[in-house]
Parts: sequence; structure tokens; C-alpha cells
Amino acid sequence: LGEGRKELVERLLVRNSQIGALLAIGAIATMILVGEGIYRVWLGDQVPYNSVLVLILLVSVLPFMVGQSFTILLQASNQIHLTILQLIAVAVTSIGCVSVGAVLAGLSGAALGVFIWEVGAATVVVSAVRSANNTRILHYFRECLNLKLLLKDVRFVLRFLVAQVEE
Repeated sequence: LGEGRKELVERLLVRNSQIGALLAIGAIATMILVGEGIYRVWLGDQVPYNSVLVLILLVSVLPFMVGQSFTILLQASNQIHLTILQLIAVAVTSIGCVSVGAVLAGLSGAALGVFIWEVGAATVVVSAVRSANNTRILHYFRECLNLKLLLKDVRFVLRFLVAQVEE
């Protein structure tokens, strides 16, 4: 994985997560502000808009994004097999959560089941990466919150893109 360059791989994981989180948070904020209007144009007035349901599903994007960032590491190192049985177990459990949630609280309860799946899947994948690659998870989360380094990388990318356009 990364030809033995663990620090580079971890840095790429952090930047991938940061950029994904920024995009996800931007999309969530946009949907909170104008989502109902988009929904109305798309589906009309016959289907009621449920803001709680939409919010739960939007928040589910964040653990999904974390899980996907870590899944890339497992795929790149050909270790995805380490999580298959756990992910199947989480999926079966989440089907129960969605079903029970739907019975107890309707669509919002079912959406909570989806959120539980996303958190469970992300937890399984993060744990697998941690044990397979000795990735420092607390360091990862601390680095994800380091906006100074993110801005430095964003400036680098912007300079690179400008240079490409000018050529």
C-alpha cells in the first residue's frame, strides 16, 4: 500500500475525507435551504415533504463518506475481504432496524435504520483499516479537523490548476 509510504497514504486519506466532508456539508446545507423547493418541483404537491426524514437521510451521508474514504484504502491494499462478513452482518441488522423503525415511527424510523447502517458500516471499515494497516484513527480525526493543512493543500491544487490553464 503506497509502496511503504504510510504517511503519504494517511495524508491522502485525510485530505480525501476533508474534501468529501466539505462537499457533503455544502450539499447538506444547500438541501436544507432549498431542498423543499427542489422536492416540490421534482415530485409536485401530491407527495408530502417530510423535513425530518430528509434531514436524517442527509446526515447519513457523513458516516457514508467516512466509510467510503476508508474503503478506498482496503481496496487499494486488496484487503476488502477483511470486512465482507461484518458488512453483511451489519446489513442484515440494518434491515431489521429499518423494519422496526418503519413500524414504530414510519418513514422517519426507517431513515434512522439507514443511518444506523451507515454508522455501522463505517465503523466496520474503519476498524478493519486500523487493524490491517495500523492506521492511527485518533490522529486521522485530529488531522481531519486541521483546516490549516487543508487550506495549504487547496492552495497548492489551485496553483497547479491555474498553471495548467495558463499553459
